[in-house]
Amino acid sequence: MAQLTEQGFIIERLDANLAHLDTGFRTIYGADINTDTDSPDGQLIGLIAQIKTDLEELAESIYKALDPEAASGIWLEQRVAYAGWRSARSSQAAEVGEEEETDAELRRRFFISRAKAAQNSVDGMIVKLLQLADVRQAVCLENDGDTPNADDVPAHSLNIIVEGGSDADIARVIFDNKTAGTGLRGGVQCQIRDNKNMARMIRFDRPAVVACAAYLESVSMSGNPEFLIKCRIAKNHMLGTVPDITQALDFIFGGQASVYDQFDMSFTVTIRSDQATAFKRYAIQTLDILPRPAGVNVKYVVLANINAFGFAGSPGAQGFNQGKLASVACPNGPVQETIRKALIFNMQANLTEPK
Repeated sequence: MAQLTEQGFIIERLDANLAHLDTGFRTIYGADINTDTDSPDGQLIGLIAQIKTDLEELAESIYKALDPEAASGIWLEQRVAYAGWRSARSSQAAEVGEEEETDAELRRRFFISRAKAAQNSVDGMIVKLLQLADVRQAVCLENDGDTPNADDVPAHSLNIIVEGGSDADIARVIFDNKTAGTGLRGGVQCQIRDNKNMARMIRFDRPAVVACAAYLESVSMSGNPEFLIKCRIAKNHMLGTVPDITQALDFIFGGQASVYDQFDMSFTVTIRSDQATAFKRYAIQTLDILPRPAGVNVKYVVLANINAFGFAGSPGAQGFNQGKLASVACPNGPVQETIRKALIFNMQANLTEPK
């Protein structure tokens, strides 16, 4: 049965409830009672076990909802309110927009706010700074050692970094909450007056704006799930031999791919362009999705013209007055490709297996 322990609220799952009820029925009615799932007693056991499991899971959900670390939505808001916060209502109509903060952000702010009553502590100072008007973020780099640390904070000093808010308000909070004798580091200097009207210089920093850049490559997944599934099946069952890899490529590309062993811990795969969509090229080059023995390098060559000129024996080659010069794409990286012109028979000659 469910128990409230030092580790939390522990419940029994359906399989355990079924086993306990089965044992209980046999104790009462005898060991030879039929409790198969299609028997009357078995169905009764199943019904009771499901009801018991549902009730315990409901109790578990309520227990978790009362824990700020697991609560979400209105339950989390109630936990925060019980800690001393109050909600606000507006008499004006509002426009639906983004959440001001997520459950995770509210939970983090709630836990931080518990340090509000602390004096002469970094956490208490940060909480008070975050409560200032227009302050969005506040961080304190602390050095309690006897020498400058890796953040270049002097010994026994604080480097407080605040985004938003007025310099005077920030300086006042720092002065009122920092430990006597603790040094301050920062490029912003603000003079305030203590209760004896003596001038005090408070230092802190503002965050610097750093230009960031990101590279994103978007590739359509339309029509490609079957390709990915085939690749995964082939890779999960591969043997690593040339015949096995050839069979796998036939399965993936419908017989429109070939593999050539270079006998130097590498092999080359040729794929016709009508079988190599942009997504497939991306997946092949970046996801290591095709069958490949461990430690063996694979080079992929895309035949860009399916009616390429070539001599007899070259797969897919066309003769005179039918075949054309082939445009061969040789992928050299996950994004860029080097394109060169070649005759199909020349390429095949270069890839011929040694005899």
